[in-house]
Amino acid sequence: MRRPHRPFRRPARLGLLSLCLAGCAAPPPPDLLLITLDTTRADHLSFLGDAGPPTPRIDGIAAGGAAFAAAFAPAPLTLPSHATMMTGLLPTEHGVRDNGGFALGEASPTLAALLADRGWRTGAFVGAAVLDHATGLDRGFSVYDDAVGESGADGPFQYGRRRGDAVVAAALDWLDGAGPEPVFLWVHLFDAHAPYAAPEPERGRFADPYDAEVAFLDRVVGDLLDGWAARRDPERTVVAVAADHGESLGEHGEATHGILVYDATLRVPLAVRAPGAPPGLRVEAPVSLRDLAPTLLDLLGVPAPEGMSGRSLAPLVRGGATAEPEPIYFECLAGELHHGWAPLRGVRDGRWKLIEGAATELYDVAADPAEIRDLAARRPAEVAGLQRILDERFPDAPHAPGRALDAATRARLEALGYLGGEATPAGGPPPDPRDRIALLARMDAADARFAAGDADGAVALYRAVLAEDPADLEAVVRLADLLHYAGRYAEAAEAFARAEALDPTDPSHPTNRALALEALGRDAEAAEALARARRLDPGYRPAREKAWARLAAEGRLDVVAREAREALAADPADGAALAALVHAEHAGEGPAAVARAAEKALERLPGDPDLLQLRGDAEAMAGRLDRAEAAWRAVLARRPGDPRASLQLGRLLLARGDVAEARGLLETGARADRGSAELQVALAEARARAGDPTGAWTALRAARRLAPELPALWATWCAVALADGRPAREPCERAVALAPDDPVARANLARAAAR
Repeated sequence: MRRPHRPFRRPARLGLLSLCLAGCAAPPPPDLLLITLDTTRADHLSFLGDAGPPTPRIDGIAAGGAAFAAAFAPAPLTLPSHATMMTGLLPTEHGVRDNGGFALGEASPTLAALLADRGWRTGAFVGAAVLDHATGLDRGFSVYDDAVGESGADGPFQYGRRRGDAVVAAALDWLDGAGPEPVFLWVHLFDAHAPYAAPEPERGRFADPYDAEVAFLDRVVGDLLDGWAARRDPERTVVAVAADHGESLGEHGEATHGILVYDATLRVPLAVRAPGAPPGLRVEAPVSLRDLAPTLLDLLGVPAPEGMSGRSLAPLVRGGATAEPEPIYFECLAGELHHGWAPLRGVRDGRWKLIEGAATELYDVAADPAEIRDLAARRPAEVAGLQRILDERFPDAPHAPGRALDAATRARLEALGYLGGEATPAGGPPPDPRDRIALLARMDAADARFAAGDADGAVALYRAVLAEDPADLEAVVRLADLLHYAGRYAEAAEAFARAEALDPTDPSHPTNRALALEALGRDAEAAEALARARRLDPGYRPAREKAWARLAAEGRLDVVAREAREALAADPADGAALAALVHAEHAGEGPAAVARAAEKALERLPGDPDLLQLRGDAEAMAGRLDRAEAAWRAVLARRPGDPRASLQLGRLLLARGDVAEARGLLETGARADRGSAELQVALAEARARAGDPTGAWTALRAARRLAPELPALWATWCAVALADGRPAREPCERAVALAPDDPVARANLARAAAR
């Protein structure tokens, strides 16, 4: 039931109302342009503060409408905060409590769905995989462009992302085809999120890399506004710009965001410009991002649905009201869900802000905006009052369990030898995130070492973190991933087993353990781990698709077909399942038949990358390389950096002599999938042919760690050694031993022997 409230106090108005009683055609409804800035601190936009670079284009939106000086996110995380902006609900109401493992349910009406039902044409263009269509935010959008590349392409544990100028270019291309109907365009810009890597000229203009990213954001927003003005009428457009959360930048010991709930990450920029509304308004009263959706609906003349708990700020935007203060809720459960630390919830009301976690904190944010002086012990009355508001107005809701050390978890870890006498007792209180936040900085340092090529140093840092906090699931998983990337499969399998002990309900841990075991040649153990993953969640796609690949290799295509049909019955848009079904039903007819069937299936799911990949592979096997190339390029347009498409297209380009483009594709694909020996081998060939023998040897050594018995590895090693004047006989002999019928390998061996 929608909670009644009195959000605004309207001043008395004098004079006559002018009424249109007959013959008045209603003007067409306005367009809506919503721009969300990821990880952007309020005080780093110059219309709100002077801590960052000049931001004239974003400032222009604020100057042309209403600037909200005290807007706050419900969580310092991208997905929960965007879910709130799109629904007008808090995380406790829409159910999205973290970036991973949550999706917006059908019960929460979205801004896009409400507008699409009333005739708006809707398009969304997002800059990071954290907001891909699987999150449920695509509901109501006729186009939801999440072609952001593979997660990990920019370094371990980084979301797939694309630069803001590419997001804007795609959005404007879509806008070119918009008709006369009103348009709702949402553009999400991820650039200010770490790792900071702004392009020139911003990189050279600002010493602080975060400031450079913010300046780049402003430039990109300007390009979007200019492109919009060339295509739509700015005077008939509601424009809103908001950040999903801020960035700590070292405050309170937090380098980035996502754990603590201080205003460095909760205060966000918010500005709204609407047709007919006065410019230059500044609203000092605190507001929540929960209020954004009902505000935009109100400005567009669309009633908010029953149950949307946010309040419309449209009267403030129109300059005809003053805000009546309301308590503002916030939370962060990521410390609990990922690390086993205490969850954080809180409320701010007027000058007071309460944080409830492992301890209670109270801040007078009017006198102490940096939240340095905790007054909880000295102001018990204020604490009690805010606790009452938190409990009564914002009751918590169930969410995925944390990683506290219960008796069963403790037993599993002790059996694996991971806990000693200093571990947290079973049933004891979870750690305070403030006491453990320094561990995150050490984990980030480990990731940076790995990205710089120091795998041993990265692993040592993670082991030191786990010596201090052995129940930190996130640290265990990240260590396991690094070990796998480094080709240390036995250690990786052990680390993934440790993750299973900490969280026996997550199918990703046994799936990843299966991959490590398979790399070690321990196929029976890998099959058992994969079966365990599928028992935990039959719909978990990585385990399902790995199992289908094994079944296909064993010739059990009937089982693949049956399971794929079951998956499609549950989700008719499951492209991977449809691709598996097409292959299973037509593999016996030859690759040309598979290609025809994939083309037909694409009529059912246009542009699906899994079907395009299948079609490209089948066309290549049928010898139709032009068609294969077109299909693989279509995959990469949809999933930039896709490892398999990058590999297949890169090989084709190398064979054709297009070395420069091939090398670029293979470099990107190898960053996205550090565990692919085939990508490393192809990259070695590309580097060697581009005149980079040092880079070629680096890739070959990586491939040798990953798959020492791969025939292509030794064939390429032999060829590179011959070209580089290095000893070649032994690798050439190994190439022939692994592929005795390969004439090129035999010819290279003869060359090596003749030296």
